[in-house]
Amino acid sequence: MVLADVGDIDAAYAKATWLGRSRVDSVTVALPGLDEGARADAATRVRRHVNDCGCLWGEIAILLGVATIWLTPVALTVPTVLVVGLAGIAGKLLGLAWSRRGLRLELRRLAAGGAIDAQRKGR
Repeated sequence: MVLADVGDIDAAYAKATWLGRSRVDSVTVALPGLDEGARADAATRVRRHVNDCGCLWGEIAILLGVATIWLTPVALTVPTVLVVGLAGIAGKLLGLAWSRRGLRLELRRLAAGGAIDAQRKGR
């Protein structure tokens, strides 16, 4: 993935869906007005958000579901597999939503920086 202008950012923004994101091996930010360090940091953040599958949040939710069943006598009346399964699904979806939010925020930040840079140069 190469982010060299606002058009590239808009295309990446449109592809930032919950479930349909394809994995990217590398991200290159080549926007004018950013130094090499800022470009590398932005590329790392974009790549991390694009490739995030929500599994960490799903794992945490499963652990919380197991802990709830283990620690709460009321939960014993509900099937264990149902509680743990629903917790895992909910956690994964929340993780996907959170990474999508982070990706879109980062892309907006990059687009705003490019627009500000273009205004400074009188374009």
